[in-house]
Amino acid sequence: MTFDEITPEISPEHPHAIDRFESMIATRQPVFSKVMSVQRLGRELRVSQTWLIAEADAGRIPAIPCGAKNYLFNLKAVEKVLADRAAKGEAK
Repeated sequence: MTFDEITPEISPEHPHAIDRFESMIATRQPVFSKVMSVQRLGRELRVSQTWLIAEADAGRIPAIPCGAKNYLFNLKAVEKVLADRAAKGEAK
């Protein structure tokens, strides 16, 4: 199954689709193995989901939109952006 075949399932009408998507990509798509939901990223980074969504909405962190206020994130890409911002002393 390809990324394009999976993504139409990700919508507010399918609340468990993101979890299924994460599971599928972790086992079948190694290149996407670090793609995760806002809930999981929040746990990994120890920040609120609200903050992550606001940062993604503003385009300050990389995110893959998948429905209204739903995103998927690449952990390494977000960590890099946040590390760069911290090095520059950006507060947001």
